[in-house]
Amino acid sequence: MSEEAVSEPSYPPANTALVARFRTYHEAIEHALVILAMNLPYWHVYRSDCHEIYVEEARLGRVADELRAYKDEQAFWRPVDLDAGVANYPPSFYVPYVATVALALSFILQNAYAPGYSAAGRMDTIGLLSRQEWWRPITALFLHADLPHVLGNIAFGLWYGTLVNRSYDTWLGWSLVIASGILGNTLVALHHFPESHFSIGASTAVFGALGLLVAEGFAQRWRQRFSMQLGQLLIPMVAGGIILGWTGGFQDPQVDGLAHVAGFFSGIMLGLAAYFLRRKEAGVSK
Repeated sequence: MSEEAVSEPSYPPANTALVARFRTYHEAIEHALVILAMNLPYWHVYRSDCHEIYVEEARLGRVADELRAYKDEQAFWRPVDLDAGVANYPPSFYVPYVATVALALSFILQNAYAPGYSAAGRMDTIGLLSRQEWWRPITALFLHADLPHVLGNIAFGLWYGTLVNRSYDTWLGWSLVIASGILGNTLVALHHFPESHFSIGASTAVFGALGLLVAEGFAQRWRQRFSMQLGQLLIPMVAGGIILGWTGGFQDPQVDGLAHVAGFFSGIMLGLAAYFLRRKEAGVSK
């Protein structure tokens, strides 16, 4: 239960301590809701020039950490204007639609001009590392074996990609998804070299998106580590590993399970790197 004072003089009980001071009533209530979500009481004291939030002195450290984590989270959040017209959407809004069209057109060309089209763009270990055909980790993402293959990757890619973009800015999110696919393909090539190995499909990037989601979940729990045990901290990693094992197709000899693992691992690494870089740019301290 909370108690709010709206006029001076007003003082909280003696066993309380000041946890935050705000310029506006709206800011004070917004942060007070965080405290209520912790199932803890607070006292709102209105001064002539500010609003003060007090909590029980014994809970001060825990509440301060929670408010700091909330501030960190808000630093990366961007509100979505649901009333914006189509003309007002930023160019990044159209990225998933462009990617879907690109995958569909590539699949049509692949079937119309195979095998030359596929041979030129597929992931080829020897081509990449011996003949320096640098484009292969990229173009291989746009080639697929059959219609269920491309439709499955489009569906899961859009699903995971949408979730990624709720945590990252749209340009950054999709860039990281593609980068995780490229890095994953490269890692697989390095693993197989000097033996010959071929692969196609956007699933490396799709599982990279899953890795990015795991990285964001881990980062959120890391910000709240003051109240976390190690097991709780690793929950996103375990959950992501379960989904990878469930959907990775490791029992199918036609599926490149190693590429899925490499994409997943690349997504985690890139996601954690992006998290710490964004914190540094935002000037957020521990």
